[in-house]
Amino acid sequence: MTVPDTGKRAVPKRLLRIFISAGDVSGDIQGAQLIRALTEAAAGRGQDLNITALGGSRMQAAGANIVRDVGDVSAVGFAEVIPYLLPGLKLFFKVRSILIKDPPDIAVVIDYPGINIPLASILRKRLGITVVYYLPPEEWIWSKKGNRLFDRSAKIANITNQVLAAHQLEYDFYTGAGCNTRLIGHPLQDVIANSAMTREQARLKLGVSSKQLVVALLPASRRQEMKLIWPVMLEAAAGMIRQRPGLQFFIPLASSALDKRLRKEMLAAVDKFPELTGALNIVGDKTSFSKASEQVIAAADLALTKSGTVTLELALRGIPQIVIFRLGKMTIWIGRHILGLCEDDFTDVYVALPNLITHQEIVPEFVQHNIDTETIMKTAIELLHEESSARARQLAGFAALRKCLGESGASKRAAEAILALVP
Repeated sequence: MTVPDTGKRAVPKRLLRIFISAGDVSGDIQGAQLIRALTEAAAGRGQDLNITALGGSRMQAAGANIVRDVGDVSAVGFAEVIPYLLPGLKLFFKVRSILIKDPPDIAVVIDYPGINIPLASILRKRLGITVVYYLPPEEWIWSKKGNRLFDRSAKIANITNQVLAAHQLEYDFYTGAGCNTRLIGHPLQDVIANSAMTREQARLKLGVSSKQLVVALLPASRRQEMKLIWPVMLEAAAGMIRQRPGLQFFIPLASSALDKRLRKEMLAAVDKFPELTGALNIVGDKTSFSKASEQVIAAADLALTKSGTVTLELALRGIPQIVIFRLGKMTIWIGRHILGLCEDDFTDVYVALPNLITHQEIVPEFVQHNIDTETIMKTAIELLHEESSARARQLAGFAALRKCLGESGASKRAAEAILALVP
């Protein structure tokens, strides 16, 4: 039997092209989570996706076509950016050319403003592309400091269609700056909820017993952070092991750009501090960056860490931490003499996200002039005691932080908000 052709045929939905830009390791983690959520949400709508991205191995594994791994061109500070200016400019012009020749239907930029604000401007103002800023930079820290040259909130409002905020402070600030803002919660809740790595499994992978005291050293996802923060952590670790012999320190490899540098630093560390012989362990290689970090954090009793998103991950996993933050001398000079910043501008500013979001000092911070390795060591030893009041205070603070970051499902809410903006 032949079925007559009625002339009515199902019209397949047009392939939806999305561009996502993440500027560092943290953005790569959040970007990968978002890509999975977008893929799932689009499938529910019968929509096929093609995702092109600036990102890293995690986003690539999630299904993105990577234009360039940006892990080796990101930096923190002003003067620290200088060595990366030429590679960064080359990357910017390359991506701009790609986007002009083949514009996406919608673009999502994640945090890192150095690359993402110029890209968003091209996309929105020149190409008329809908732009979403996902996890925007913490501009509220600088909005009323110095001469306000560093406040980019008005620029962000001008080049975005929507800002997706992770917590109430972020939502209130960007709404006040004129952005179309939506509160979605923090996607790290999802990353941790979806993690199958338990403490026991992580320790089995690392080859340590349940009773072994493990300290995570998390100095860097960028080269200049390694230069500025690693020596402080190393000296503190040497002091710690003198107080508590048998401690084991684990350092996850954050990116291929840091591999050779970190292994060289490890050899120099043992020469300088012989007591650390056999106590420093690098975890991971170029095929397992994300798993390395997850293993080390899940296994840790304590972390000495740089500032950044990793402080939230530690807090949400219930790992006590000490945060160390340091900028180079030239960056400090620029801040004082060009941006008009002074010490008073930082008396009411936290650098650790758990503290910043909750407006209280949940985790101890050691910043610039108040970095003292002896005090860091003593604080760390106290936090390693299971029954210490300092440890109990941090864990109670982490519970308050979880409430500030909302329920799980932020990645799904973000994906739905992005797809709802598709022209």
